[in-house]
Amino acid sequence: MLVLIAIHENRMIKYAYITNLQGGNKMSDDLRKNMSEEVATAVKKCRNRNPDNYNLIYPFTTENIAGYIDCFDLEDKTLLTVGSSGDQVINAALKGAREITLLDINPCAKYYYYLKEAGILEFSLAEFNKFFRYIRCYDYPKYLNNNKKVFNKMYYRKLKDTLQDLDNDSYLFWDELFSEYAPEEARILLFNLDEEPANYKIKRSNLYLQSEKLYNETKNKLPKTEKKFITGDVLEIETSQTFDNIWLSDIAKQLRFKEIGKLTNKFIENLNDEGRLLINYLYTRDYDVGYLNGNPTLFNEGDIDMFLHKYKTAGKVVIPGIAGFRENDKSIKDQVWVYQKKKEIGDNNEFVKR
Repeated sequence: MLVLIAIHENRMIKYAYITNLQGGNKMSDDLRKNMSEEVATAVKKCRNRNPDNYNLIYPFTTENIAGYIDCFDLEDKTLLTVGSSGDQVINAALKGAREITLLDINPCAKYYYYLKEAGILEFSLAEFNKFFRYIRCYDYPKYLNNNKKVFNKMYYRKLKDTLQDLDNDSYLFWDELFSEYAPEEARILLFNLDEEPANYKIKRSNLYLQSEKLYNETKNKLPKTEKKFITGDVLEIETSQTFDNIWLSDIAKQLRFKEIGKLTNKFIENLNDEGRLLINYLYTRDYDVGYLNGNPTLFNEGDIDMFLHKYKTAGKVVIPGIAGFRENDKSIKDQVWVYQKKKEIGDNNEFVKR
């Protein structure tokens, strides 16, 4: 059963305000205690790598979204996507998506998305980088080297009113977190430190970070896009809602082809006619060696082609690889598997790249 929730699947917390004599709003002592407990739970589970819905948040995408986004018609369309970094939502909004639903197992994904949106609305591109980026790699400015301004409280004060306007739950979460933990400590505790080996690709993978022009265009488009959030496991979620586009990220790399088929068939039912489904994002073999060793058939081109052949309107799209960004080697490629839903399937009705 699909459940849209604000905080947790099993524990809904209602927030109340009391007004002081000066006319301002503040959280009651009981409310602050409840939120403090919520923050402590998130930190504890992330610190212990507890798989109970509290996977570490990805600060930025690990995929080349900029490489595949033009395979999808997003203008005035709907999208269901996974991704705790929120970058899928931001890039799709830049491309004109009308409504985006973010599905993630981590309840904190919603909070982090709204923190990012508030940052984009209030910060310049340079300020955004200083607030959200942490570890420097060779091709980024020196100020990002173990950046001491990450989650800086002065910067946070600049965005907090906008954050509260966007989503009060997210505001309460971050406000309590930053009152309990030092900024750098909060960044380390709740987040995957994927920037250390992968900082080189963040700008190239995200359209909205590639230039001042695109960043400012994103700033204008984000408020026009409706956002919805689902907390749950993509492998278990069932819904009757349909979408124009669905992105499943690299979830399939954990699965065998039989399981990937079941996942694909399930989400095909949630596609509108002419809609497109990103079945799998597959990194280059050398970059994803851990999954290569555990699931070698997933990287076998013959097995991939055999799987996709079952879906007449599915195909592979080869894009610049994440590892290629690091090595400055354009020959290194990643690929996405994309299916398009057709009303009628004819002999000549095959998958066509946009």
